[in-house]
Amino acid sequence: MRGVLLGLCGVCALLRVSCTSDMPTRGPYEAYAHDTGRLHPEIVAVLAPWFTDDQAVLDRLRVRVLTPTLARGTEALGLPAIVVLGVTWEVIPGVLDADGYVRGRVFSWTQPRGIALWAHEALHVQQFLADPPGFVFDALRGICLSILDGELYEHDYFEYEVEAIAFERYVKARLEAP
Repeated sequence: MRGVLLGLCGVCALLRVSCTSDMPTRGPYEAYAHDTGRLHPEIVAVLAPWFTDDQAVLDRLRVRVLTPTLARGTEALGLPAIVVLGVTWEVIPGVLDADGYVRGRVFSWTQPRGIALWAHEALHVQQFLADPPGFVFDALRGICLSILDGELYEHDYFEYEVEAIAFERYVKARLEAP
């Protein structure tokens, strides 16, 4: 078993459980991520135009598909379908190949809302690479302030999250523009 820290300040720590009996059938993007720990080249091509000044983001980005057991735990905690830990995306099964809603969000690689959401998540990797201590401090601060406010994760308390949300809106607007 490998421990995965998903919450700071003692909020939550879950153990990764090896579990294959309830593994869903993987789509091509998820299978590629599972086998290589990387994003499928088609996904990289979709994100590349938004990171032309910093290709290192997409080169360094890693992906880990959570076991169904751990994915259910993240859902019970109210965590999103994807959690960014440094340069690694921790994703629930099915999200990489989603063609619609997962946990209330559109993750489709063919829709502006989905592409914008993935660009938002890739920006978090760029933020981490630019200033690892600052990113970690912002995460700790944001989680602590969220908890004091009675929430697990309140976006407004994370400077990097506010920036990523603005970037997501920008990408979506550009993709939807005529």
